[in-house]
Amino acid sequence: AVQTCRIYHNEPTVEIEWTVGPVPVNQDQMGKEIMSKFITKNLNSGPTGRNSVYTDSNGREFQHRMLNYRPTWDLQVHEPVAGNFYPITTAMYIKGDLNTPSSTSTHDSSKQKAQLSILVDRAQAGASLHSGEMEFMIHRRLLADDFRGVGEALNETVGGISPYPEWQRSGEGIIVSGKQKLLLSSEKNGMKELRTQIDKMYLQPTILNQKVNDNANSDTSNIMSLGKGLGYDLPVNVHLMTLTPKIDGTLLVRLAHQFAVDEDEELSKPVTINLMELLKPYGIIEGSMQEWTLSHNQLKETQLKNKIYWSEMNNDSQEDNDFEKEGDYRTMNIVLKPMQIRTFTLKTASK
Repeated sequence: AVQTCRIYHNEPTVEIEWTVGPVPVNQDQMGKEIMSKFITKNLNSGPTGRNSVYTDSNGREFQHRMLNYRPTWDLQVHEPVAGNFYPITTAMYIKGDLNTPSSTSTHDSSKQKAQLSILVDRAQAGASLHSGEMEFMIHRRLLADDFRGVGEALNETVGGISPYPEWQRSGEGIIVSGKQKLLLSSEKNGMKELRTQIDKMYLQPTILNQKVNDNANSDTSNIMSLGKGLGYDLPVNVHLMTLTPKIDGTLLVRLAHQFAVDEDEELSKPVTINLMELLKPYGIIEGSMQEWTLSHNQLKETQLKNKIYWSEMNNDSQEDNDFEKEGDYRTMNIVLKPMQIRTFTLKTASK
C-alpha cells in the first residue's frame, strides 16, 4: 500500500491519494479487507456506544447514523462491525465538541463545535465504530463466498476467470488507486464548505474546444458562439441540472436546491428564481411555463390530481396547495425548497 498526502495553496482540503494491491493471499490463504481509517484525538462525536456519523444518500441529502441503532426498530446486534457500515457515494462526516487548550491556562480547556468530513471519489463502505473515528473499505480480496447472491468469492484478479463450469481465477489480485479529501470546518460552516467541495469534486467544468479559423470575422472563430449562457448568475445554493432544447421548440429545465433543512443559516432557506429572466437569452415566451414530474413523463398538476390520499396521512393533501403557492406562473417566478428538484418546460420564440 502507498499513500500520498498533498496540501494545495488556497485549498481547505487535504488530498489523500492511495494505491493498494495486489492484496497478498497465497502465504496464509486468508482473504483481507483493506481499510483507510481516520482517528481524531480531540473530536468527540458522541458517547461510547452511541457515537454519530452522517452519510450521504446518493450524493444529496445526508442521513444521521448511530452506532448499533436503527430509528424504526429495536436492533439486535449480531454483526457489530458489518452492521454499522453504510454505503458512501460522496462523503461522510462527524461533528461534535473539539477540545482545544485554552489560551489563558494550560490546565483549562475550551470547547468549540467542529465538523470533520471525508470525500470519496467512488462508492465505498464507511463506518464510525468509535467516537471521533471514520473508516472506509477501499479494497478487498476474499477467498470464500459470502453467500450474498454472487455465487463466488470476491476475488478479482488480473488474469481473469476461466469459462463455465470451472470459474477459476488466475493471476495476481488487482491494484486499485483512488483519492479521498479531508476537510476540517467549524460546525456552523461545515455543510457550506462540504457542499462547496462536493461541487468542485464531482461537478467539474467540462472544457469544450473548437478549432479557430484564420478568418477573424468567421462565425466559427467566434468563441462566444459556443453557448448563449444565462440571463443572470444563479445563487450558490441552486444548480441548473438540465437545460435541453426539444425538437418542438420547447426548453426542458431542471433546477435543484443543494442544501437540506438546517444545514446552513442562510443557504438552507427557500430560493425564488425568475425563469423568464434566467433564460432570457433563449427567447422564452411569457406564460408558457409548465411543471412536470421529475422524470418529465407527466404534468405535475395531473400527477397531483391522480394521487391517492390515505386517511391516516392527511398532511400530504397540503401538497396541492403548495403546488399553487410555489411561485407565480404568470411572471414565471418559482420557489425551490431545501433539497427540492423541479422540472419545467418553456416555449421559445424560435426552434
